[in-house]
Amino acid sequence: MFRLSVGNGGNPKSVICPRVDVKSVNEYKRDVLPLEEDEEDTEEIYDEIFSFLKSELFENGRLRQGWGYEFEGIDLDLNQSGNIWIENYMKLRWRLWGDEISTKNACGRWNILERMKEMEIGDIVFIPRIRDESKFTVATVDKKYSFQPMVKYFGHANVMGVKNIKEYGYEDHFPAKTFNPYRTAISQIKNNHINYNQINDFLSDLYL
Repeated sequence: MFRLSVGNGGNPKSVICPRVDVKSVNEYKRDVLPLEEDEEDTEEIYDEIFSFLKSELFENGRLRQGWGYEFEGIDLDLNQSGNIWIENYMKLRWRLWGDEISTKNACGRWNILERMKEMEIGDIVFIPRIRDESKFTVATVDKKYSFQPMVKYFGHANVMGVKNIKEYGYEDHFPAKTFNPYRTAISQIKNNHINYNQINDFLSDLYL
């Protein structure tokens, strides 16, 4: 079982990182300026993207996760090596938003997101706060990870194919705090975790 958010959440922790060519990143940032800021309403854009992500999930069976950009020949496909992904992430955050991202932060993001490649067909995924804050969704993986960039929106190009998509209300089954141990964007729910039996019983009774 996994808990996977469609947002960009999760605080990367200190981990062992692959060797990164920081010189290449710094040269890129010196030679390429950030894009000019878009004056569109940020909240309106967020609502539009979130609506799109929900339609992708419920209508097309595509569960999209954030930080999956492709821009100007640089991409964040998780199938590439960790050091290249981290360098590309640092470059794209600079190019798209002018963000100075540390190697440690980028490495932490890589270590969270690469868990998508560990997900197998038949794994069950909990998606919190979908369709709204009072609900969560449960789905079963039927297609393994793929990188599918979007034409209109930056990000969310990391895709898992899912089926048997069902919504539930938190208050009808168990409180949202049940998922508190799984605060990163992608977390595995292991059978030695304190809430595993409660979650597994729910699946046996109401989902499977």
